Amino acid sequence: MGAIDDLPLSNAEDLRMFAVDGYPNQKSQLAEARWVTPQYFSAMKIPLIAGRLFTDTEPSGLHSIIINRAFAQQYFANRNPIGGRVSRQDDPTRWSTVVGVIGDVRHTSLEEPAEPQIYHPDMEFGGGYIAVRSTLPAKPLAATIRTILHSLDPNLAAGDIQTMGELESQANARRRFQTSLLTVFAGVALFLALVGLYGLMAYTVSRRTREVGIRMALGAQRSDVLMLVLKRAALLLALGLVSGLVASWFATRAIQAFLFGIGRHDPITILSVCTLLAVSGLIAAIIPARRAASIDPMQALRTE
Repeated sequence: MGAIDDLPLSNAEDLRMFAVDGYPNQKSQLAEARWVTPQYFSAMKIPLIAGRLFTDTEPSGLHSIIINRAFAQQYFANRNPIGGRVSRQDDPTRWSTVVGVIGDVRHTSLEEPAEPQIYHPDMEFGGGYIAVRSTLPAKPLAATIRTILHSLDPNLAAGDIQTMGELESQANARRRFQTSLLTVFAGVALFLALVGLYGLMAYTVSRRTREVGIRMALGAQRSDVLMLVLKRAALLLALGLVSGLVASWFATRAIQAFLFGIGRHDPITILSVCTLLAVSGLIAAIIPARRAASIDPMQALRTE
């Protein structure tokens, strides 16, 4: 169990100006500041990359801080961050020493990379969050936590008790809605495309009924007629896919803001979509193709 002043994804933020010893500092450079207890990192399973974590009794006279990987990569590039010094720009005479580097934590959004972060060991604030790691179910654990807090101090007010999974779900709610909406639109578009392909193939077969009858009267097998119609459908699908790939190449600039974790031209996604459209299109063409293969040659020859 550990504590922090601003929990990740809790819509709380604290930005502080700072300066790094030996770095060409810019005016008003900012980093996310956090105040934590020593057990917070283990409770949240935040990995230690270098150095050490805070202890219950930090050495006297040493202002220790822990930074994240993003901070170390940006401000301690090509040098060891452990032992480096960081000060607040409003108090440049007070230096803090980096004693550890931890993994990155996305505090404000799951869609953006982690910002540089500084963790302080003291917990001098009026309120905060307690992080508890347990194997117990969420509801019984919440009741136990409220009971313990009340036994410690009846005046302590416990706010909403949530799991990190619930906070992640809330942070993703907007994107999930957008994704669901786009999925519905994509499904409708796919259905209309399949209906259009089916209608086109059915119309083509009806226009070529006499031709099909002549081919079958001259010895063409039903499998030959089936392949003839499917080849026609495959040609239409190929032209449509090529046109769609060209259009998507330019359209990705407009939808780049909705993408996360993949590039604008992700080959796996493009290949998956093309495969889905090709298979769906061929399935939609099978019914007209089977109908053409079952035509009676004598009735087809009488067709005007």
